[in-house]
Amino acid sequence: MKYLSSFSILHCLFFCLFILGQTACKNKECPQGCEHGGSCANGICNCPEGYAGVSCEIKLNPCYVLGCDTLHSRCDTTGSTPFCVCDPGWEGSNCDKTWIEKYIGSYNASEVCDGTGQNFTIETLYAPKEMAFTMKYFHNALSGGNPNNPNDPGLPAKIIADLHSPNNFLIAPQIMSFGTISGSGEFYPSTKSMLIYFTIVKAGDSTSCQLTLERQ
Repeated sequence: MKYLSSFSILHCLFFCLFILGQTACKNKECPQGCEHGGSCANGICNCPEGYAGVSCEIKLNPCYVLGCDTLHSRCDTTGSTPFCVCDPGWEGSNCDKTWIEKYIGSYNASEVCDGTGQNFTIETLYAPKEMAFTMKYFHNALSGGNPNNPNDPGLPAKIIADLHSPNNFLIAPQIMSFGTISGSGEFYPSTKSMLIYFTIVKAGDSTSCQLTLERQ
């Protein structure tokens, strides 16, 4: 009897462990399953991108998934792949960067004006108006100074450039001590450099210049 009693106790113990194990396994399952390709892990559905909810049953707004900047863009869902459409003056996959941001910094400048060249440093700053930037320490062959002596730069100026697209800008006619300057330029994002063509008019004489800016 004692043997049978011990056997019964062991049998009961194994049975209880089996029941607990089955219960534990059931607790790890996702009761309602996981929809739209979701996978279950420890009773929780891991949902694929674009879906949410206990069973991945909720399809998220594609614009929410993209993270389009709500203040400076709209989400285009007319095609097979939604994308953010930026307002003028804004760019980036989420439209959260201004056109101007990438221009700001210090550049090594190389200038040639009608065959006369010189090298110097230019700093680009935010302009006192939107959609524009300032080129500080702007030089040219007519500003005086010694092109071979960086300590004698002549009369540097501040030039304001107006953006009309993310990578293109215009220099409206601006009167400086060395004459009236105007021109246009392009920014190259891959190299963070600029190429600028401009003209200086002084006392009826016109000088054509090319300025290359390389980010330091």
